[in-house]
Order: sequence, then structure tokens, then C-alpha cells
Amino acid sequence: MDGGKELETLLITNGIIESTEYLSELVKKNINIICADGAVRYLRSIQQLPSCVIGDLDSISQDDLDWIKNNDVPIVLYDTRKDYTDTELAIRYALELGSTTITLTGALGGRFDHSLGNLFLLVLIHKHNCVGIIHEMDYEIRLITKRETLDWKIGETVSFVPVSETVEEVTLTGFEYPLERETLYQGHTRSISNIVAQADQMVEVGSGMLLAIRNK
Repeated sequence: MDGGKELETLLITNGIIESTEYLSELVKKNINIICADGAVRYLRSIQQLPSCVIGDLDSISQDDLDWIKNNDVPIVLYDTRKDYTDTELAIRYALELGSTTITLTGALGGRFDHSLGNLFLLVLIHKHNCVGIIHEMDYEIRLITKRETLDWKIGETVSFVPVSETVEEVTLTGFEYPLERETLYQGHTRSISNIVAQADQMVEVGSGMLLAIRNK
């Protein structure tokens, strides 16, 4: 990363993207766009070239591959017998570039195992001191490990799911069901289906990892 500047990366994964209009809005906000394998079809549908394509190319159509090659888009090719999913490979590549924020879209839907794995890739991103967010048309998901202020809309439903065995000193402000320095436990549903009650919200975690899942 040059001169300490922030590098925001949009990672298009090969899950379900229901709205190309929504994808177009995300693309407008990001300069560095990494595409995982067959997700090229989504970018081709809006005629947006990615910065690069990553994967083993086992799920990309020939037409999409030709489009990428004809436009000289760099391809980071991996063998089909690899240790990680194309999404994780793309994340690791984005981290090597020095990304300070990685936004994933197309990370949910389709195969449940891939969706679940993508959720936990937020932990990998966090361990590299990078901000990871999953943005879908109906959801926004982020991993919270400290104090964060949010600007979600009043009336939206938000659930908090412990990733670590315990999440201690959790404080929720600006929600219909606030918490004050309480402990949440993995495998319990106490913090499911909260509601945004104020224009500005604050979530604070003393220790542990907490998924915040916004239902738009």
C-alpha cells in the first residue's frame, strides 16, 4: 500500500447476486474490484471490467472467459486441486495488495456450505487488521471486536451472533433492546432480532468476536 493510503476492495464472489442494479451501485463506490471465477458473469452483465480475476476457472463460461481475455484483464490462475475456495484465495490476494477494507458481495445464497464458510472468512480478514463486510441486497454483515458506531435505519432488524465461545462486556446503544456490559454466549439466541431504535447506534465489545447481521 503506497504511502499509507487506504485501499478499499470490492470482491465479487460466485454466490447469488439478485440485483445487477445493486451491484452497479457497489461498483461505483470501489476502484479495486476483484472477481472470483464464475462471478465474472455478473460484471459482464453490467459491462464492468474487474481489476483481476482469481480462481481455477472451473465455473466460468467460455463467453465470460473470452470477454475477460479480450479486454486484457489479469487472471491469477490456480490449480483445481487447491487448499482454499476461490473466495478465500481472492481475499488473501486482496490482503497481499494491502487492502484496508474488503467488501464481499455474492457471498451468500447458493450452496449453504460456501455461504457459511464465507461468513467465517470475516474472521480471517479481521486477523489481518483489515475491515471485512458482506454487502448483499437484503443483508449487511460485519464482525465487531471493539467499539463501532453505525448509521443503520430506524426500524431495521439486526441480530448479533457470537462467533467466539463468549463475547464479553457487550454494550448496545440505540437499539430497542439495549445491553450494558453483558456477556453473550455462542450457541445461544439471546441477541437475535433486535431493532434499530435511534438514528445513531453504537456496539461495543470488550473481548471476543460478534457478528452483526443487518436485515435491510
